[in-house]
Amino acid sequence: MPDRSFVIISLVRLVFLFLPFAVAAQFISDDIFLNVYLLAGGHPEAYLTILPFVVFVLWDMYRYKEKKYLACKLHFKSYLPTDYKKTIVFN
Repeated sequence: MPDRSFVIISLVRLVFLFLPFAVAAQFISDDIFLNVYLLAGGHPEAYLTILPFVVFVLWDMYRYKEKKYLACKLHFKSYLPTDYKKTIVFN
């Protein structure tokens, strides 16, 4: 079982969280970004990235337990054709 695969799920969730902001940033002028950077006193994106990631990791660590992985494994194993089930080894 993947013990730390909830981190990958958290990274995907973080990407989808910042996707609308990345799209909106394409339409904002550079002067506005410079003013936000100067008002924040440096690197505001560090806090905006680290805090949601920590929240997502803690939430996913709590949510995705061994029981959920076993249920997903059985669910996706049922989609395989019967001749593949004999040759593929699931750990």
